[in-house]
Amino acid sequence: WDEDDAAADAADVRDYDMRAVIRNEKLKGKKLKGKKAKRDALKAKAQDEFKLDVTDSRFAAVLDGDARFGLDKTSKNYHETEGMRAVMDEQRKRRERREKDTA
Repeated sequence: WDEDDAAADAADVRDYDMRAVIRNEKLKGKKLKGKKAKRDALKAKAQDEFKLDVTDSRFAAVLDGDARFGLDKTSKNYHETEGMRAVMDEQRKRRERREKDTA
C-alpha cells in the first residue's frame, strides 16, 4: 500500500462520508504520523472537495429561517464543519438583512 494507491482509492470515493469530513476537520493543521493516518487523511481530503453553494435556491428554506428546518447546535448529531459554518453564517446574514429591511 503506497501513496499512489491511496490517492487512486481517494479519487474513487463517490459516496459522501460524514465521518471522513469530521475526521478531516479534526486533523486540519496537525502533523500526521504513520501510514494509516496519512492514508486516512487522503480519503478525508477527497470528501473535503464538497463546497456548499449557499446561493442555491434549493437551500432557501434552510437559509431563510423556516422553523421546520432549524439547525440545533446543541444536538449530538450536529457537527461543526466548514459547510455548517457557511450555512450558519448565511442564515445570520439573511436574518440581519431582513431585520434591516423591516426597520
